[in-house]
Amino acid sequence: LIGRILGLNGHVAVYAAKSGGIDEFDTLALSLAELPPVIAVTPQIEGQAMVTANTVNIGAVVRGVRWSDLAVRKPLWNSLDEGEIAGFRDKGGVLIGQAMAFKLGLKPGDTLALTSAKGEATAFGTLPKRERFEIAGIFDVGMHEYDSSFVFMPLAVASDFFGLGDRVSGLEIYTSQPQQIAGLRNFIS
Repeated sequence: LIGRILGLNGHVAVYAAKSGGIDEFDTLALSLAELPPVIAVTPQIEGQAMVTANTVNIGAVVRGVRWSDLAVRKPLWNSLDEGEIAGFRDKGGVLIGQAMAFKLGLKPGDTLALTSAKGEATAFGTLPKRERFEIAGIFDVGMHEYDSSFVFMPLAVASDFFGLGDRVSGLEIYTSQPQQIAGLRNFIS
């Protein structure tokens, strides 16, 4: 269980000290990747949204990641086939868990709507942002929390959806020694 959780999340997370995200995240990621126990640093955008399909609504955590960074999340990567990865990479499709797909009655190729509470300012107030996305694939990582409430989308698509521009909400750091991250955490902060 711990291996699966650590396989989906970085061992150390770095978030912006102020709202608005992390600028120049690739430069920061490269410098962090040079530290001895670090094996990967992946930028991500994370937010909450309501998922709607077939008159069913579910709250979800939406994570925007680069397609190449899916491979670091081994339980997720191993549950996808080449066609699903290609749909994520090439068509900007989203990945949802098996339990969420079952609740919503969806399969690859279907569409769902995501509504973000962080909307667009208008003369009439803030309106929630709502967009439709095609499902590129359905994952099964063997943990109900992820399989029922997580949506993965390409980083650039998430940036547009959440309005972050060229920033990310955080960096996830994966190490070769997850049991000994205290020194790394102290060095980073």
